[in-house]
Amino acid sequence: MAGMELDFFPTTVLRVDAIGKPGERVFYIQGGDNERMVTLVLEKFQLQALVVGVEQLLAELDTRFPALAQSEGDYSEEQMRITGAYDTFFRVGEINLGYDAPADKVALTLESIRLEDKDGLEEPDRVRFWCERAQMAALAKWARVVISQGRPTWPSDNQPIQPPDKFSPRHNGHKH
Repeated sequence: MAGMELDFFPTTVLRVDAIGKPGERVFYIQGGDNERMVTLVLEKFQLQALVVGVEQLLAELDTRFPALAQSEGDYSEEQMRITGAYDTFFRVGEINLGYDAPADKVALTLESIRLEDKDGLEEPDRVRFWCERAQMAALAKWARVVISQGRPTWPSDNQPIQPPDKFSPRHNGHKH
């Protein structure tokens, strides 16, 4: 079965957020234009990978196209938090980034998890956000803030520090 495809050209809103307490948060990405808005669920590691990918892409664009204005990525926390109901279109399975030089837009493509039906694998649903470079820089900066608001981590291996009542190899079997 063919998947549903949405294109937002241009994307006027693009934001990420995490809802819930650290260790139990659900990560969302929300975007759209003046007429439509979609909210998607993604995993923390996907958001981390997206941040790295955006930063690498923007650095590459700054090198390849030095005449382009730098993308500062200033944002307002209030505008970066998701709004409205958290009804999600789909859970993200795959993330791709691209760049359209003539339009000077970054394409963020998010695909749903591919499920198998009786005829084989279904085509994934797909959402494509066509964004300004500054929008993507702001998204990456804000996403770093959202990611950092989780559980504290051990400096040596970046693994979460578990509460005293939970098992942690770092506690070596002790509750302190």
